[in-house]
Formats: sequence, C-alpha cells, structure tokens
Amino acid sequence: MTNTGTWNSDFALLFVLAFFSPIVLFFAAGVLLKILEIYMLVNSSFSNQLNNIEPEPLLATDVDQQPKTKTSTPKTVIKQQDIEDSELRLDAVSGLVGIGYKKSEARRIVAKACAKKHYENAEDVVTDVISSVYK
Repeated sequence: MTNTGTWNSDFALLFVLAFFSPIVLFFAAGVLLKILEIYMLVNSSFSNQLNNIEPEPLLATDVDQQPKTKTSTPKTVIKQQDIEDSELRLDAVSGLVGIGYKKSEARRIVAKACAKKHYENAEDVVTDVISSVYK
C-alpha cells in the first residue's frame, strides 16, 4: 500500500532537476563567456605585443653602405579647444538622441549647427536645434 499524500522520489528528483537546470545553465554559460572573454583579451594583447616588436636592423653590406633610416610620421598636436568642441558635439548629439532623434540625424544636425555658430555648451546647441524646428 502506498501513501497518496507523499511524492514519489523519482518525481521529486525530476522536479528539482527541471527547476534548477535553467539556473545552473545560465551561470555556467556566464562563466564560460567570461573565460572566453579573458582568453580573447590575453590572446589579442599577446599578438599586439608580437606585432609591436621591431626587427633587428641588418648590417650594412658592400652594396648598401648606409643603413636605412626609419622615417617617422609627425605627431599631430591636439588642441584643448578641439577636445572641448568634440565633447560639446558628443553631448549635444546624446541630448538630441535622448529626445528622440536618430543618432545619424543628430550628428548631421549638430555638425550643421556648429558650422554656423560657436557654442559654449551643449545645451545651447540643443536649444537652437529645437527652436529651429519649431520656427
């Protein structure tokens, strides 16, 4: 005679597995993705280090007495005004995206507005854009 008020142990085991398996799989996938991310990071930094190694210069031979000189590209100087201007544009674009503009459209509008007038802050750009729409 079996008691009808208790669970069968097989049914209970099946219930526990069905309940906890998605949770375990979720965390296992997260751990595997993190391991893959670390592997890719280490692998890319190692290959970047290999790419940055410069070969030893060859000794001059009878044919070529002068070793070749390495030409360097001139470094561009970034002015503080350029940095502030790009930050202003990024802030203005994000402000316009926040009120519903598409990002590409917001970039175009901000570039056009900044070409016409110099702005001190992003709020002025957004205000001028909005006021030009409702004129």
